[in-house]
Amino acid sequence: MGFFDLNTVPIVAEVQAAGHQRIHNFCVGSLTCYFSLTSAQARFQGSILIIDGLRGSTRLRSFVFSGDYDVKLLTELQQAGPIYSIDPVLLSKQTKFKELAYDLDTVFNPDRYPNAKKRAKRLRYPFTRLDSEGIEIRLLLPADLPAISALHKAWCDWKLAQPTTYQMMFPKRRYIACMEQALSQSEDYWAFGAFKEDKLLAARALYIEKECAFDLAHFSAAWETYNDFSEHFALATMHELHRRKITYLNCGASLNSRLSAFKSHWPHIEVISYAYGKL
Repeated sequence: MGFFDLNTVPIVAEVQAAGHQRIHNFCVGSLTCYFSLTSAQARFQGSILIIDGLRGSTRLRSFVFSGDYDVKLLTELQQAGPIYSIDPVLLSKQTKFKELAYDLDTVFNPDRYPNAKKRAKRLRYPFTRLDSEGIEIRLLLPADLPAISALHKAWCDWKLAQPTTYQMMFPKRRYIACMEQALSQSEDYWAFGAFKEDKLLAARALYIEKECAFDLAHFSAAWETYNDFSEHFALATMHELHRRKITYLNCGASLNSRLSAFKSHWPHIEVISYAYGKL
């Protein structure tokens, strides 16, 4: 197979035209920040997006969008790296790839919570607590990058000191790269920060496409904030998205039970796609 470099604008447009079907792994933001769409060698063959020249041991990954595909080509690609697909395909080693998403109209509809206690805990108290702590949520700007970098470094140090962190797999560079992408391309990526007396306590980067948002990075100073701060920051940024007319937020895969439980605090949707391990 031969691969060639493409100008980044055409490949982004091709991915957008192919349609992410509201799946995190198939949106431009995820493909760019996690899988080097615009910096590696990427091309479409039919409905298959092939990204080659990736860093690390897995140099090639393939993504099957909806539409016709060549089974023989997919089999060859699976020998070189994993395959991700919106729909099931005729390959072995299939697993379901589960993501969690929110309909933000539902999240902020009080009637979707079972009782007044739950409504207060999930919808009202977070904002009351943030206000009482003097914490402000706003869009981040390029001038905030030094503060973001300092928070990210401190967060990495803190995470790597936790006994539950699998250090070999911890992405030391990925989240700050997502933030840099968001700050450099603000028409397609948004970044939010939580500030107290001009000190940055949390940051979140998202990719935006029409009415959809896709989480890319989220980190906070958990070691110096109150217990539920990360949850309250998550809800406050969802509210910022909602008031900007975003109705759907996909938070991506939950890598462990603790993260899954955190993301499940609000009414949510399970989004299923498929993955096929390298042969």
